[in-house]
Amino acid sequence: MDLDGGANSSRERTPPSRSGTRFRTFEHHVSLHSGAGKGSDANNSDRLWDPTPIEISQLEEALGRELSSRLRSVRTSTDARIQLRDYFRQYAGIHRKRQRLIFVNGFHRAHVVEVTEWLALPHTESQLTAFPADVRGREFWRKVPVQVTDGGAFFFEALYDPQIRRIVSLQFNGVG
Repeated sequence: MDLDGGANSSRERTPPSRSGTRFRTFEHHVSLHSGAGKGSDANNSDRLWDPTPIEISQLEEALGRELSSRLRSVRTSTDARIQLRDYFRQYAGIHRKRQRLIFVNGFHRAHVVEVTEWLALPHTESQLTAFPADVRGREFWRKVPVQVTDGGAFFFEALYDPQIRRIVSLQFNGVG
């Protein structure tokens, strides 16, 4: 999905990079939030792997079904429905209990717009430590892990098992 709000469903066969981005520099965030270290064997707990475009496409199909189902009952503070196409996603291949999973970090496009607008304002370098100089534009989310600890259904994390082609965990963030 791009900032203009255009949807990229898996049926459109759009390359996965338009709706999300794969990460290799996601280790700290992934291990904290996905439980990648829990139950991991010593050889795999600190290694990420690169999901293939086919795995991401299959993930997107499964995620679309799961998110659509869960979003039917979710309303925002303005009573508006959140749409599947409103989410951006970051992916990282992880190992847990000798199993290869894909960690998905999902966030609403409003967050991308808000951060992009914030980045355009004048700031001191100390305020921008999470955003290296080369990622301070509207595509920041492709290089910097998005980390939000609340925000409700505007943010989610999921785990996808490419072996069985299913979402095995999906949690929206808490509120407040």
